[in-house]
Amino acid sequence: MFKSIQGEGMLIGVPCFFIRLSGCNLRCRYCDTKYAWNDGEEMSIDSIVKEAIESRARWVTITGGEPLLQLPELDKLVIELKRLGFRVAIETNASVEPSDIVKEMVDLIVASPKLPSFNPDYPGMKLGKIPIDRLWIKFVITDPEKDFHELIKYVPRHVPLDRLSVQPNSYTISYTELVEYVLKHNLPYRVLPQLHKIIGIR
Repeated sequence: MFKSIQGEGMLIGVPCFFIRLSGCNLRCRYCDTKYAWNDGEEMSIDSIVKEAIESRARWVTITGGEPLLQLPELDKLVIELKRLGFRVAIETNASVEPSDIVKEMVDLIVASPKLPSFNPDYPGMKLGKIPIDRLWIKFVITDPEKDFHELIKYVPRHVPLDRLSVQPNSYTISYTELVEYVLKHNLPYRVLPQLHKIIGIR
């Protein structure tokens, strides 16, 4: 757990207290948090919430790994954080359907479905019904020629394009290359960086 700014997506630049839960149902080749697949320390909800309070952040971001694997305990954590007045975001690979509590109480669900070039074994999105104003979809682009053809298959029809963003897989493509591709092909997608990596913070 740590306090920093949100480095990507809709809340980019916003100070947050991050709670990283361990365990993931995917094994993505380019994952930048592989240490969260298995490692972790068991903590009580009370101790987690205590650190969130001490951080004095208004937003709490629950990330992973895949946080939704820790249901129903995750529900209890969300309920307590909301009771205390925190705004809560959850980052998910979208392959595990959120609980009703998560759908109803979390302020922002950041879904990051994996395109075939990033993980060919991705089982598909299972988000269920989430209000548009509480959903953000983020795609990591590994191979623009392939990925932009695949991307549209993952976007639910009711989700407008201003609720999603794309960012480069830094192992295969630069920000400049991605921006040039989007502009050249007149694509309607917002390109956002990973700000925390650019400025060199956690």
